[in-house]
Amino acid sequence: MKIYKIIITVLCTLFFINCSSEPAPQPGGPTEILNTFVEASKTKDIEAMKRALSKGTMSLIEQSAQKKNTSVDELLKNEQGTLVRELPETRNEKIEGDMATLEVKNVETGEFDEIPFVKEGGAWRLALDEIVEEINDEETSVPTVEDTSNSNASKPGGGTKPNAAANKPGTNKNQ
Repeated sequence: MKIYKIIITVLCTLFFINCSSEPAPQPGGPTEILNTFVEASKTKDIEAMKRALSKGTMSLIEQSAQKKNTSVDELLKNEQGTLVRELPETRNEKIEGDMATLEVKNVETGEFDEIPFVKEGGAWRLALDEIVEEINDEETSVPTVEDTSNSNASKPGGGTKPNAAANKPGTNKNQ
């Protein structure tokens, strides 16, 4: 009877420990794909890098390669030095349908940034194009000089008419 109590106590303890810890990343999930991409980047395995990237990300890379008059493979090989060399600290893998995010520690700032993933053809892929779109959206939402050129505030003098009397000699009370 005592052995049953010990077994039940151990099982309950394991159950509660399992429930309180973060869920383990899925095999083939975003965390594993990021790891695959980092390893492929370190070994310059261009094909493995491509397999880890979403269609949208590959499209952006193709456009960039065309602008630079180079191939996608050459671009990935040359830009590889700016990519992550070691798998950074990660946390909070969140999967919602065919979209996912993974928080990755930025080694420069120490803060965690969300990296988006998308499920394509049944496999998770890095959706770096989502980050580019977000940056572009932020840039287009900021008013530019052209946006404010029709307002008086952007004109010399700040859009206010100076008091003519204040500019006449002898009219300043402080003189």
